[in-house]
Amino acid sequence: MGEFIISIAILNLGLGFAMAVYLGRRYCLQQSLAAESTLWPAVAAGPRPALRPPRQPAVEEPSIATVAAALAEPAPPRAATAALRHLHAEVDQFHVQMATLDEQLRQCTAVPQRDTVEACLQELLSATEEYGQKRAAAQQALQRSAADRPQPNGPYDALDAAIGNETKQIEATTAAVTAFDYQADLGQGCRQLVEQTDLLLETNVALRNTLAETIDDEPGGELAPPDPQLPAEEAAGTLDRAAAGNVLTQWCASDPPHPQHMAAALVDLDQFALINRRHGHGLGDRILQEVAAMLLAEPSGQPQVSRFHGNAFLVLLADTEARAAANFLERIRQTVELTRFRRQQTEIRLTLSGAITELRPGDTPESLLARLKTTLTLAKRYGRNRCFLHEGEYPSPVIPPTFALTEKERLL
Repeated sequence: MGEFIISIAILNLGLGFAMAVYLGRRYCLQQSLAAESTLWPAVAAGPRPALRPPRQPAVEEPSIATVAAALAEPAPPRAATAALRHLHAEVDQFHVQMATLDEQLRQCTAVPQRDTVEACLQELLSATEEYGQKRAAAQQALQRSAADRPQPNGPYDALDAAIGNETKQIEATTAAVTAFDYQADLGQGCRQLVEQTDLLLETNVALRNTLAETIDDEPGGELAPPDPQLPAEEAAGTLDRAAAGNVLTQWCASDPPHPQHMAAALVDLDQFALINRRHGHGLGDRILQEVAAMLLAEPSGQPQVSRFHGNAFLVLLADTEARAAANFLERIRQTVELTRFRRQQTEIRLTLSGAITELRPGDTPESLLARLKTTLTLAKRYGRNRCFLHEGEYPSPVIPPTFALTEKERLL
C-alpha cells in the first residue's frame, strides 16, 4: 500500500514538472513574437524577414605585398598638374629667349649699330607677343582643369599675382621698345632698354619659382612626369624636380621607423640677383650650369643634384650621415669661394650658403624640405657664405674644416 502511494506521488510530480516546462516555453515564444512584431511592424501581414543576415561568401584578404605595392605606386597627377607644367614650359622658353636678347642689347651698349639694334628690338616685340598668346592659352587650360579648386583663395593666388607682375613689366618693356629713338644716342638707349629687360627677366624668374612651388603643392605634383616641352636640364646628370621628389618619396617610404643614413642639402648662391642685374641673366644661367657641374664632380660623395628653384640646388646624398654631408657641402662652399668665373674681361666672384639635414623616422618629403628651408634661412640671416646643420632641435653653424684647396678659374 505504501509503495502504491509513493508511485502516485512520483507520477504527479513528473506531470507537474512537464507542465511547468511546457508553459515556460510557451511564454518565451509569446515574448519573442511580441518583440519581433515590434521590430517589423510594417510586415505584420506578410512573411517576416530573417533577423539573422544571410551568410556572405568569404572575402580573401589582400597580402602584405599587394598592399605595399599599392601604397608605393604614385597617384596619377591631376589635370591641373599637367596644365601647370605646360605653363611652366612656356614661361621657361620665354626666359631663354629674353636672356639671349638681353645679352645682345648689353653688347649693343658698347658697340651700337642701328641695324643690329633694330633687329634685336623687332625680335623682342615678336617674342613678347608670341609669348603672351601662348601664356594666355596655357592659363585658360589651367582654369578649365582647376575649376574644382577646394577653396576660392587657394594655392593659385600667388601664381595669379606673379603672372600679373610679369604682364605689367611686359607692357612697360613693350612701351619702351616702341618709343625707342633711333636718332638719339643708341648706346644710351640700349642701356635704358637693358634696365627694362632685366626687370622683365626678374619677374619671369619669380613666376618660374612660383610655378615650381605650385606644382609641388599639387597632389602628386612632385612625382608627375616632366613636361616634354621643358628645356633640357642645366647640366648633364642633374635631376628634374619630379625625379628628385621621387627619390625623396622612396627614401621616406623605404623603412620609416628605422630610416637609413640619408642626407639632403639645400644650396643657394648668395645675392645672385645682383650678378644677373650687372652681367645679364644669360651669363647668370651659365654660372648656374658651372655650379651644378661642380656639385656633381665633387669626389667626396656621389650626390644627386636637382635645380630646386631660382639659383638654389637640392643635393641628395644616399648612405651618408649628416656630419659627412656637412663636410661635403663645406668643401663645395670653399671651392666656389676660391673660383674665378671669367668671361672675356669679366671676372665674377660669388659665395653660397648651405643647409644640411638627415632623414629622420617619420619624415615626409615635405617635412624634410621644410627643415632644410628653415636651416638655409638661418644661414643667410647670419651673414651668408656659411653652412648650417640641422641634426637636433635647432640648426647650428658648421665649423669649417680645413681643405687643401687652391684658386681655380672657370671660363664661361
